Amino acid sequence: TNEAYRGIVVLVHGFLGDSSHFFFIKQRLRRHHFLPLSFSYNSCYDSLTLVRQKLLDFLSSDVLPAAEKLPNSETNLPQVHFLGHSLGAVIIRFVLSSSHCPTTL
Repeated sequence: TNEAYRGIVVLVHGFLGDSSHFFFIKQRLRRHHFLPLSFSYNSCYDSLTLVRQKLLDFLSSDVLPAAEKLPNSETNLPQVHFLGHSLGAVIIRFVLSSSHCPTTL
């Protein structure tokens, strides 16, 4: 159930990757009471601008609604963590530094 999770971890794969590369990490995160949410994109054909918009849409449509169901006992807000592999980490930094990033993250 959602109440058992301590926070959310957004996973972003690297170049030529996909969300299946995080299979074992997702299992371990669940075991430690984190909700893993994978973001996928086409690293060969999608531009960085398009990937940024897709990740922003993912944050709005998937991450924020899930976060609203996971209150943190201290702040009443859940913790949202980001884990990116290679290009995924660059994409995360690009999105988080963007003026389009939701301020609730």
